[in-house]
Amino acid sequence: MSETYTTLPDHMPVVIVGAGPSGLTAANLLGLAGIAVLLIERNPQLNDFPRAIAIDDDGLRICQAMGISAAISQHIQFDLNVHYLAGTHYLVKVAPTEQKNGYPFVSTFYQPAFETALLHALERFPHVMVRFEHTLDKLEHISPLRRGVIHHTLVPLPKSVFGNVFGSVFGNVFGSVPKRVPKNAPKKVGRDESRPYEDKTLVSLTISTPDGTPHTMTCNYLLACDGGKSFVRHANHIPFESMNLFSLLRSSFATAPQSRALTPEHKHAVASKRVLRTGQRWLVVDSLRTTEEAHEIVFFCNPARPAVTLPAPAGLRRWEFMLMPGEQEQDLLQTATIQRLIAQGWQWLQRPPQATTEQITRATLYTFQTMLAKRFIAMHGHTFLLGDAAHLMPPFGGQGMNSGLRDAHNLCWKISMVLQKRLPATILHSYQQERMPHVARMQLLSTFLGGIIMPTNPLFAALRNLTFRILNLISPIHTMLTQAAIKPPAYIPQGLLMPAHQRTTRRFIGHILPQPFVQTLTGQRVLLDDMLGNTFTLLRLYENPSTAFTDMTHALWQQLDVRFLCVQPMHAHSVFVAADHRSCTTISDSDGILAHFLHHKSDILLFIRPDRFIMGAFHIAETADFVARLERIVRN
Repeated sequence: MSETYTTLPDHMPVVIVGAGPSGLTAANLLGLAGIAVLLIERNPQLNDFPRAIAIDDDGLRICQAMGISAAISQHIQFDLNVHYLAGTHYLVKVAPTEQKNGYPFVSTFYQPAFETALLHALERFPHVMVRFEHTLDKLEHISPLRRGVIHHTLVPLPKSVFGNVFGSVFGNVFGSVPKRVPKNAPKKVGRDESRPYEDKTLVSLTISTPDGTPHTMTCNYLLACDGGKSFVRHANHIPFESMNLFSLLRSSFATAPQSRALTPEHKHAVASKRVLRTGQRWLVVDSLRTTEEAHEIVFFCNPARPAVTLPAPAGLRRWEFMLMPGEQEQDLLQTATIQRLIAQGWQWLQRPPQATTEQITRATLYTFQTMLAKRFIAMHGHTFLLGDAAHLMPPFGGQGMNSGLRDAHNLCWKISMVLQKRLPATILHSYQQERMPHVARMQLLSTFLGGIIMPTNPLFAALRNLTFRILNLISPIHTMLTQAAIKPPAYIPQGLLMPAHQRTTRRFIGHILPQPFVQTLTGQRVLLDDMLGNTFTLLRLYENPSTAFTDMTHALWQQLDVRFLCVQPMHAHSVFVAADHRSCTTISDSDGILAHFLHHKSDILLFIRPDRFIMGAFHIAETADFVARLERIVRN
């Protein structure tokens, strides 16, 4: 991370607004790809208090992709079980035994240390600039046409209630009206969904430096990682809507963006203000543990006071308590009240009396909400929403920050490929197409878990308890609950994928590649992703690596920088002497997991995206047809 710049540049390929987990992750992923990035943050430094606390197997795998696994491991408490306790009876104990991504199902971490590790990792890249105390004040979208330039000025929403209504309407109606329309320009410039991206469009930014001096610059792509109150989302007039059960179901099962996904929604422009009138208030307390180290996250499904406790690294523990009707927020922030609530929690856990006092390090109030941006991509196609700027969800599934990491992993490799001119800019619309339904499914999961935890009606709680007693008697359902099978799988039904002609290959497409441990030629046991890198991979289960990819001679493989990976079955290592060479990397499927995943088919090849999702699958006899279809995507 270069510090040689005393001023901001006039242009950067990518500008990221917000140095939270999503923004720092995006900067690292783009830095690894060699893309020049400017990351700006309005605060003078990283936040020094923990907000998120849970990281799942997907999140840890993304950290591995960034190359920071070793740096963050000391700040993570790995492999925790999740218990749902109702009185003295456990509704369910979630303890998954499989690690399909190579990491435990859920762990906890200390966010300030995690973000510091992400920031320090940027020092690897001289082409990544980080600037604190820099604020984005204004943005414009500049679209070069045949005659002249169109400036789409986006006006931030006013702060007053009166101004919110009129400012939103006039900002949407007039904010994107061209200042000067070229004589022969198309009538619907920037609003034609069939061509939502203009390669030469730039985003013009006005940024305030620490001394208040405005600096104007441009970028090809703007990534909004500036949180739930995102300035960039407001400036682009993208509604932020409170989601109910019906809207979540509709969004989570959508297989493609709605037809109006990339057009302005004028009548909903003030929907973001609903945030103030929705959600459930909770007291969140961080403390130093005074008891033995625990390995369980416990949800207290108690109608008298729903609560949760989580162990964290470095002797920390988090407590969360739901505010009950009639309670005053200032009363719950009193130290005596907090200690009483914690003592009550230990009593529910049937812990000894001496474990009833803890050193409080932080106490605050949060509103748990379910919010979803109407679009993840601004209508001009060069501004993207990530993390809390795009979605908020209750913490019961531990998916808020993890969804932001998935956003960055999904988007950044695509932007890198476009800027490197390996793929066309039209692929970027798949970001919204792929991420929005999955985010909605995660929100639905969090809402469902909240529905288990938060009931305060004793009759409803008793009915819930009885229901779980019955469900636990049904073996398949009990297994599904204990193995966390209710968590939506990492699956993309529609997006940047290549549909297969045959059933034997179709079943792989859109799924994420499992990550087992494999063996290298030197006998080292490593996780699979360490052998994939951050580019496209063509994977084949085959005994002889010297002939596994002899038919892959088309120049397209080299243009996309595809890595050929030959996976030798367990029994083949002694038959063929494997050797790495410039066209093929060889590993041994020492545990047989990849062979099982591929149904032991040696004639099937998987085309894997940099984010580990399987983009295509084909039989070796279909190579020419697959290359032709892939070439159409590249040339589009």
